[in-house]
Amino acid sequence: MYKFFILTLLVLSGSITIYAQNLVDFELPLPAAKVPGSLYSTFKFIDSRSDTSNLGFVQTGFFNRRGTVTAQTPLAKQLTNLFYTIADTAGKKPEMLLELRQFSFAEITAGMSEKGFLSFRASLYTNNTGIYQEIKSVDTVYVLRSSIDVTQDLLRAGRQAIVDF
Repeated sequence: MYKFFILTLLVLSGSITIYAQNLVDFELPLPAAKVPGSLYSTFKFIDSRSDTSNLGFVQTGFFNRRGTVTAQTPLAKQLTNLFYTIADTAGKKPEMLLELRQFSFAEITAGMSEKGFLSFRASLYTNNTGIYQEIKSVDTVYVLRSSIDVTQDLLRAGRQAIVDF
């Protein structure tokens, strides 16, 4: 009876895998130089995504373990810091509003290759006289392919897409 109990315990413990959730941090780079001639002095951010804490998933490590992409520093704070780092706000009046409607990563492995997807939808508005007017919008999906690993390229493309927009 004792041997049966030990054997059962060993089989069960070998088949149950307990691991911590794999998190991948998404951090926006801050450029070193300001852009001269900025038209806006203040910045506001609206996150209209249904789940503001989730930025999708990527595959990490040798065994392509699924990793949840999160922003340890909230996106609102990162985007605000990015705006005030880039923009020359001296003497300007208008306000810029960024509405983020979708920003998520996805990665799949098929055979010996990987595909990464970034879905990005956002709009920029200006508020000069109390009425918001759209300046620019983006609604796109980036698709990246690689035979080795697409994760870092995908995260880099996400960072660059926001900075460029």
